[in-house]
This record gives sequence, C-alpha cells and structure tokens, in this order.
Amino acid sequence: FNGYIPPQLQGVGTAENPYLISNAMELGAMAYYYSPRANYRLSASIDLLGVLWDTGVVPWFYGTFDGDGHVISHLTIAGSDYVGLFGRLYGKVVNLGVVDVNVVGSGDYIGGLVGSNGSSFIRGGSVTHCYSTGAVSGDSRVGGLVGYNYYGAVTQCYSTAAVSGNDDIGGLVGY
Repeated sequence: FNGYIPPQLQGVGTAENPYLISNAMELGAMAYYYSPRANYRLSASIDLLGVLWDTGVVPWFYGTFDGDGHVISHLTIAGSDYVGLFGRLYGKVVNLGVVDVNVVGSGDYIGGLVGSNGSSFIRGGSVTHCYSTGAVSGDSRVGGLVGYNYYGAVTQCYSTAAVSGNDDIGGLVGY
C-alpha cells in the first residue's frame, strides 16, 4: 500500500449504515484507514487471487463484520504471528466464508479466518455462521477457522481446511 490512496467506502460505519466492502482495495482500506470499532458489511464476494499478505489483513478488530452470506476466496498470507483475515478479534464476525485459503504462519496464533479471538488480557469476540476451506499451517495454536480462542464464542461454524502445526492444532479451533 505504498503511495496508496484508499477508496472512499460507502456508509458511515454504524449498525444502521455500515461501511460497505465490495473489493480487495476496500478490504485493505478497512484495515488502515477506517475505525476498527465500526460496522462493516460485504456487499459482494471478493476474490483475492494474486494478492499476498504478510500479516493479518485486518490486524486488530473490535467492530462488527457481516459477510452477508458472501465469501472471500483465495486469501493468501505468509507471515509470522497473529495471521488470518483478522489477526486479533475482539468484536464480531458473522455470515462469512473464507474459501481456498492458503495461510502460513511461522509462529503462533494462525487461523483461516481469525488468528487470535481474544488474548490473555481481553476476552475474545464472536464468530458465528462462518466457515473456511483450504490449508492453514503454523507452529502453535493453529486452527482451520480460529487459531486461538480466549473466552470467545465460535458458534454454528465449520472448517474443512487442512491444518498442520507443532502444538495446539485443531480442525476448527487450534486452542
């Protein structure tokens, strides 16, 4: 995103009028130029084929992200710790599929959707009606959907992702 001028998102970030995300550029803008405590909704499925991330796409998130039944496909990340679409989640993610992910972390807290849902200091948020497919790998606390879940909620979700790691790994949630 060097020299990148973010696109203007539609909406104002409230529950009644969330920011709308419809493409990869808007997804990237969400992480760096808009409030991590706001409300967002996907207005279209997004294909990230050819885009390589080296960290969680959204490193910290406290707001609400509604996938509205859409999918984000071909999420590819090669990073270290706290790797996933959301690196660290303290808010809510609902109605979202991440398909054909290729998420590789050299460290801990690695997930197809969320690297860490909470921390030892802050309780996790909620992940509801979400799923993942593809492959996820890391060292420790590696999950197909969520790498680490600290007093958060993961409900009515599934993952068919292939998961590999050295410690605390799981098909849906690593630890």
